[in-house]
Amino acid sequence: MGTRAPCYSLEHVAFALLFQRHQSTGHTLLPALHDLTVNLQDFTGLAVFPRLVIGPNVRSVTVQVKDIYEDYGEGSDDDSDDSMQWDNVAAVLAPYASTLTHFEMIHVESYKSPESIMDLYRSFQCLTALGGAFGLTHDVFQHLATLPLKSLNCTMTSANSNEPTLRAHQEKLT
Repeated sequence: MGTRAPCYSLEHVAFALLFQRHQSTGHTLLPALHDLTVNLQDFTGLAVFPRLVIGPNVRSVTVQVKDIYEDYGEGSDDDSDDSMQWDNVAAVLAPYASTLTHFEMIHVESYKSPESIMDLYRSFQCLTALGGAFGLTHDVFQHLATLPLKSLNCTMTSANSNEPTLRAHQEKLT
């Protein structure tokens, strides 16, 4: 049996240095990356980690909304950063939205979508799969209807309420 290499994490200082280099050169750490799964927590502050790894070849993004510390009993009930995190998700992904083919949010408990995410949805051009429990406004749903979606898992909400009026899961059979 082979030995397992130890797992090391980069210190915040290393990320800061890499990010500074990234800002001056524009190079990503993983230029061949196609599929990215990232936690919403990674979009706190300057969203350094997502900005370092996402690049022009990314076609699929999954955002895990579940609190990564919840399993350890250290989760925070403070939702004050949520809006800023969603703004950062939209800002980081916006330059790549037109080439994304898959976008999903996992463990979302709310039906109300932040406006920044609605704007991101409007930027999608070749999306074929969309998933998550976030609600969609009528105009965003109309835009998504023009895309070549093969898989749709969303929640429609009433214009007068945050309560869901329709939950849909659609798969186009080929």
